[in-house]
Amino acid sequence: MRKYFQKIIPILFITIGSTMAQEKGNIRGAIVDEVTKQPLIGANVQVFGTNRGSTTNVDGVFEINDLPENVYKLKISYIGYLSYLETDVRVIRRKTTSVKEIGLELTTLQGAEIVITPGLQAEIESMPVSSRSYSREEIRRTAGAIGDVIRATSTLPGVSTTAGEFTTFSVRGSNSHDNLILIDNIPFEKISHFEGGSAEQEVQGSRFSIFTGGLVEDVTFSAGGFGANYGRKNASVIDLTMKEGNFETPTVYASFDPGGGELNFDGPLMISENTSLVLNARYYDYTKIVEAMNQAHWGNPAFGDAIFKTTTVINPKHRVSLLGIYSLDNFNRDRKNVFAADDLVQNDVWDIEETRQLLGLNWRWLTGKHSFLRNTVFYRGNVRDRSAGNAWGNSGITMPESQDDIKIRRDIITQKQNENEFGWKADYTHMFSERTVNAGIEVFSIDLDYLTRQNGNDTLYTFDSHDYRPDPMLNYIVTTPEMIDNHFNNNALQFGAYVGQTCNSFSNLTIAPGLRFEINSFNKQRTFSPRLQVKYLIDARTAINTAVGLYFQNPIYSDLTSAPENIYLKNERALHAILGFTRQIGDDYKLTVEGYYKKLDNLVVPINYSSMELKNKGEGWASGLDFLLQKRYAKSFYAQMGYSFSVSKRNDNNGLGEYNAPYNQPHIFNLLGGYQINKRFFVSAKFHAASGLPKHNFIVHENIFNDSNFIRYSQEITDRYADRMTPYIMLDARVDYHQQFGRLALVTYVDLSNVLNRYNSTEDRFSELSGEEKALGFGFLPTFGFKLEF
Repeated sequence: MRKYFQKIIPILFITIGSTMAQEKGNIRGAIVDEVTKQPLIGANVQVFGTNRGSTTNVDGVFEINDLPENVYKLKISYIGYLSYLETDVRVIRRKTTSVKEIGLELTTLQGAEIVITPGLQAEIESMPVSSRSYSREEIRRTAGAIGDVIRATSTLPGVSTTAGEFTTFSVRGSNSHDNLILIDNIPFEKISHFEGGSAEQEVQGSRFSIFTGGLVEDVTFSAGGFGANYGRKNASVIDLTMKEGNFETPTVYASFDPGGGELNFDGPLMISENTSLVLNARYYDYTKIVEAMNQAHWGNPAFGDAIFKTTTVINPKHRVSLLGIYSLDNFNRDRKNVFAADDLVQNDVWDIEETRQLLGLNWRWLTGKHSFLRNTVFYRGNVRDRSAGNAWGNSGITMPESQDDIKIRRDIITQKQNENEFGWKADYTHMFSERTVNAGIEVFSIDLDYLTRQNGNDTLYTFDSHDYRPDPMLNYIVTTPEMIDNHFNNNALQFGAYVGQTCNSFSNLTIAPGLRFEINSFNKQRTFSPRLQVKYLIDARTAINTAVGLYFQNPIYSDLTSAPENIYLKNERALHAILGFTRQIGDDYKLTVEGYYKKLDNLVVPINYSSMELKNKGEGWASGLDFLLQKRYAKSFYAQMGYSFSVSKRNDNNGLGEYNAPYNQPHIFNLLGGYQINKRFFVSAKFHAASGLPKHNFIVHENIFNDSNFIRYSQEITDRYADRMTPYIMLDARVDYHQQFGRLALVTYVDLSNVLNRYNSTEDRFSELSGEEKALGFGFLPTFGFKLEF
């Protein structure tokens, strides 16, 4: 018996030790200089709240092994640099968690050693004017966003959305198409599904972007005053960085919800040990969902996305990534959807098919100890076919007893749009002792083929009092194919170049001047854009920021191609002036207050509101105050409170004077927060309140055809955007659950949008069948799903 125990006890210890080792995992990452991208040797990486840690090697790489399975935070520090706190690092048994490449900023503070708080201080010293950042976990856990990056960033001050639940947004009184969106340094504007069924939906956008939760590593949002390296848009910049794959351990996960599902891979590429791969494929058809929720009148939406990114570390100096995106929409509304509504107010029918493609390569080359060069080449394509018509019954807006009694006129308008763009960008950065110089060039070749056709005559039942009508006594406008039909088939080169520098020669003062030059071959216009940013650090926790600059925006493609005369449209121009104050309060809180003024001119406006011909006759201005109090996720919870006050006016210089800008909301308030209950449960909530969007004053004309058998009403706009929709009030909530079963993880979520079930109007729709206006919107909308990780 003793011999038996002498044999079995060592075996038990080996088994138990092996099992305990398997319950642990590792963390691996890299630390670099944020400006030069050079590896930082000997940087200290500490597991926050523990005595575990590591230091980086000659390649800037660190490893921390044998950590119990849990969610951790990493504090990174290096002499002369601002400390950084990386949150939400989940360690999984028998796996190595790969942390994104972390860039540390040189401190500009001079004098005695200062104890600073990770993360917040880095933003106070380094973030440009009007800039905010969001991490992948902050995006995923924002209540009501369903993991969507655009809906998550819409909680920031100065951002206006339709009821806070759609992806189309405007910033500080500008229009929704004035925002530059970059994906891994590649311009990619059409990131939303289901845009443009009705004309109103073209404006408000969709509830879904092409990115599933977790694909975007982080996002930097700039609401104005941005540097000379950004061009072609004049309002804001959303700079998205896609997630890089894990170089050490593969993870396969699938997720499902009632609308569909997706499959993902994140790990090393088997054919190369220095290459990682992230792959996502998903498809959702919400037809059955909207029917089950008694919302079938919205239509039959289905979409799919396939996205991949590879990252290859060729050697410590060369890093290459390849990004591919394929996205499709299929969205239609037919007779059965019209019949599913309460009435015939929503009487439009449509059929939309759209595909988007992107293939881009980024090559980062560390050209010296204090410099690097980034080259980006890409192809972007977009194909969109849309047809639209309308429906009616026999008794005004009263729904017929059978859907067969609904009359349909299809294909009144048909549109075929084909865009192809090839681009190259080169950005060079060199750091000297007290200044950093950056310069770049970009060349885009753009081919547009837009065809619009109207099938027979059509009637506009909504018109402006000052629109041209051949017979002013007729209270409607007839459009003919000759007025609408257009085929635009053209191509052009667009060129941009910039130079800028960041100077720290003065005590606690940073000055960053820049100059941008652009050529637009469509309209043969050349523009120069001087810009300046200044930051003064009063002390370690307090900064004053200011920025001023000139910004030009190319005509958007839908304007450029809608009429032959529009080829001569010039670039719109905006002058930005910003003054801000930032203060770190306590250990985890940051207060930001910014005032801004924008002067707009050369705005594209119609010669009259029923015409497709446009001119650069408009002008306008916007001013306001943004307030943001943040509690960053440092211990167990995060919180954010934001308030914006703004006024935005436009003048089309047609003799009618100023009016409210279409997206102007004087008051916007957001309050959100989240709490990590334990390593399994996370809860979050968001409260959104805002002034209603502007709407027109109008009068209604009855029986405009003077035909008792075909009664129609028309809406004559008497005062543009002089009234407002009802205020928006919305409460969202979300619960995330993560449970590990060995190498298998179950991740579930419940996302509840509009918990109060308040009917927020997203659109006030006029019906020519009844002569009445009806508020359309959403009530309570629950979403749930689960994900399996292997």
